[in-house]
Amino acid sequence: SIDPNYSCGWGSLGSVLLKDIALKSRLEEAEKALSRAAEISGLVPEIWLPLIQARASLELGLARVQEESERLLDANQRTASLKNEIAWHLYIAKVPSVLTYAESLAREAASASSDWNFQQTLMAFLAADSKWPEALIAATPVFLESTTNDSALRHATAFSIDAAVAGYGEGVLDLIRRTNTRTVFEPLYIAIGEVMGEKVVAPLEIAEVAKDIIQQIRHPGMKGK
Repeated sequence: SIDPNYSCGWGSLGSVLLKDIALKSRLEEAEKALSRAAEISGLVPEIWLPLIQARASLELGLARVQEESERLLDANQRTASLKNEIAWHLYIAKVPSVLTYAESLAREAASASSDWNFQQTLMAFLAADSKWPEALIAATPVFLESTTNDSALRHATAFSIDAAVAGYGEGVLDLIRRTNTRTVFEPLYIAIGEVMGEKVVAPLEIAEVAKDIIQQIRHPGMKGK
């Protein structure tokens, strides 16, 4: 059992329950646990970020989510980092009513810093809203970071496949050329080129990976299966 006055215990329980977002009952339990943690700890980001996500996922109202997000920001110097964190937690919630507000926070964070994490969050929002030309611009730091960071590479690759599905394959190829990152994106580069009608001879290992990416682009419903 959890000490009723131990905020970390309630926070940890809530965060674990929040991972099972497919079940509304789990979300409700997560919200209750995190609410208890918030009552004890005050406006601490580590508690309030998942709580805001849980309340957004439960669709408890844009006004409430926005008010609580603003209170959290005011209590923590309204840093670009916290704006980005709130935006990302709301993005994960995937609730249309909060996305406009969340995107505004992502824009503020990205305008304050060229940090690839901030740009990646904005990139995700723009892609979700089919603002592909702007998303491709925001993606530049993410592609540059991909040469040394596996997380950035995964985000950039998934973004590129989605962009190609949406008809912006040439924009991705141009971004790879501009950032001089073809070496790290070689299978992706070849796959998008082939989908667009180009034929490139590649080593077998690279060709096999490219073949899988081609299938993901041509049959997006199969991605991740």
